[in-house]
Amino acid sequence: MTIWYDILFTINSVSKNLQSKDMCINMVIEQLKGLLSFFETYRENGFENAFIFVKEIAFEMDVEPKFHEKKNQS
Repeated sequence: MTIWYDILFTINSVSKNLQSKDMCINMVIEQLKGLLSFFETYRENGFENAFIFVKEIAFEMDVEPKFHEKKNQS
């Protein structure tokens, strides 16, 4: 859920900016470049940061952080 929140929050922010009445094409291009940059950065370290964040939340809630691993089907 943390990952989806990060992604959807960013997309929603850009979407709201793009719906502005005074948005010009140059600003649209910059917004979309920023969105692509966000995804590139998130791919590199966002998942790891989200995992750390979730473990911290679990620790604060005094819950054992158990994460299911996908089993390889051979």
